[in-house]
Amino acid sequence: MLYRGSRLTNLISNDRGRFVLALAPLYFHFTRRSDDPASGLTTSRLKQFAVEQRVCSAGRAAAMIALMRWAGMIAPAPASADRRVRLLVPTDTLIAMHRERWRRQLQAAALVLPDLSEALLHFDDPAFTPAFAIAQAEQYASGFRFVEHAPELSLFIERNAGLLVLASILLAAAPGDDMPPREPVTVSAAALARQFHVSRTHVITLLRDAVAAQLLERDGSTHRLRMLPELREATEKFFAAAFLYNRAAARAALQAVTEGRILG
Repeated sequence: MLYRGSRLTNLISNDRGRFVLALAPLYFHFTRRSDDPASGLTTSRLKQFAVEQRVCSAGRAAAMIALMRWAGMIAPAPASADRRVRLLVPTDTLIAMHRERWRRQLQAAALVLPDLSEALLHFDDPAFTPAFAIAQAEQYASGFRFVEHAPELSLFIERNAGLLVLASILLAAAPGDDMPPREPVTVSAAALARQFHVSRTHVITLLRDAVAAQLLERDGSTHRLRMLPELREATEKFFAAAFLYNRAAARAALQAVTEGRILG
């Protein structure tokens, strides 16, 4: 897994908030126009975007921005002629993190959507990264939400490390079992808590609530869980939506590459 988290980031924002606030800097940076001093990546624009998209409050967005600067994900841009505009830029570290995740996601999606193979062939073209980032952000800003395609997963999506706990259940499937697994799997709340920087109580509560919602069921032990049909179906819908979300962004990026448009 490529999850990067800590107890501090978990206190500031959930996984969905971190996803959006990590993508938005690329969007604002790559859509900056030299003839428009109001464009580009700034703290105020990121805060406004977070509030408008109902990701988090302006205060939490400011805290995440400060943390991203401290972690070397975004940095002040070289001084501009207009000293009133304090531009920021995404660093190579942030861009590389996104690119590593995107490549793996497209490789996974290409197993069921073969047309993505062409996008992967052009993945390292200079135009691909900015176009892909812009397309992803524009889909989100226009209203795309994963949870709308699998509302049953809101219990996992809206909690810190929720989707990662769900992914761990999927990966715990026995050899030869279906995916999502039909047979019970062994889950250690303590191990998941350590891996994803949340408390053991947080993981236990998440799993207990999933059992109460009839998404999971115990199988003779507190550590043995079975995914019920509703959760299995919702998980399939979620990943289908994720594959199509990335496919749409890949098509936009591929078009930028073939047209010779270099963004950023």
